[in-house]
Amino acid sequence: MTLPLSNVACVWVANRIFGTVMIDLLVEQPQNEWSKIICISRRPTQLDVEDNRVYFISIDILQASFCGVDKGGEYLTSRPYVEDAPRHKGSNFYYAQEDLLKEYAEKNGWKYIITRPNVIIGVSYGNFMNFAVSLALYACIQKEKGQSLFFLCNKIAWNSMMDHSNALKNARFQLWSSTNDKIQNEIFNIHNGDEVKFRTV
Repeated sequence: MTLPLSNVACVWVANRIFGTVMIDLLVEQPQNEWSKIICISRRPTQLDVEDNRVYFISIDILQASFCGVDKGGEYLTSRPYVEDAPRHKGSNFYYAQEDLLKEYAEKNGWKYIITRPNVIIGVSYGNFMNFAVSLALYACIQKEKGQSLFFLCNKIAWNSMMDHSNALKNARFQLWSSTNDKIQNEIFNIHNGDEVKFRTV
């Protein structure tokens, strides 16, 4: 599907794992599909992209009046996650964002798509986030210190199922869903489908 020249992508957290992959994917798309790619991040650009459609904006929103509180696993719902599951109890700043998005979309005649990845794994400059690498680094440090490898969390975390979201798969899905006219005002969970428990690693 060819989109109008006015089609613009806005990528938040452009220097982070998902942002860098999304920008790389957008730059690969023809100019007649994406006329402008706005990249937003708190830090100055770390991207090595040469494309006249890419505009980088550094915004410090640390003093913003809205902030979220990370409650960790305190209010997590059961897994596997399903899109139409009821909201869990407790605070979650993503819910406030979703509510604002829905309200603004309805008010302005926009369509919206909410994608919910789990832990995103991938590579970006200065940030290598990968479950296996983190575990390997921990094991190496423990070995160097002459200490045994032990689990640092509680029994719930030891037995909990985890899954991951590959940054590239996530970006491809978001690009596809944002250009698909049949998808609007929907929520999608995005993950690799791998089910991992610490006790089986």
